[in-house]
Amino acid sequence: MTGPSRRVMVAGLAVQAWLVPATPRAQSADDPVATVRGLYGRQQGTSDQPFLSARLKRLFDEQIARSRQADEVMPGLDFDYACGCQDYDEGFRTTLRLTAGTRDAASAEVVATFRLFDQDSEIRFDLTYENGRWLIDDARRTGTDGWTLSHLLQMQN
Repeated sequence: MTGPSRRVMVAGLAVQAWLVPATPRAQSADDPVATVRGLYGRQQGTSDQPFLSARLKRLFDEQIARSRQADEVMPGLDFDYACGCQDYDEGFRTTLRLTAGTRDAASAEVVATFRLFDQDSEIRFDLTYENGRWLIDDARRTGTDGWTLSHLLQMQN
């Protein structure tokens, strides 16, 4: 294969690779920021379970069980904790910045900043090193409209 036909094939493969979304790694053994990047990079509607610590998974499971027992929506969590919102414009992902915070051998903090509907937003993620990888153990927003995910997941009806 030579000349134009080879260039067309190479260009076609490049376009195909660009169109196929990369599968984000669910968690990282080396970099807590990569774990949070994977959370934000997952396909909409897919589970966040691969990114969560055992403790946070347990809190979600317990709150879901309480919600089912009461036959009501999950108390305390009626929004997406990754953006701190119920609705979002896709543009917020283009402004997303992840910054490594404090870190030691067992825990780390990652700060996500972004613009959501023309307002600056910040979510802080606490990660734990569990079973050889970094996993999200909590999330929070500070300020007057602040919240902590683990506290919301323990709310009763």
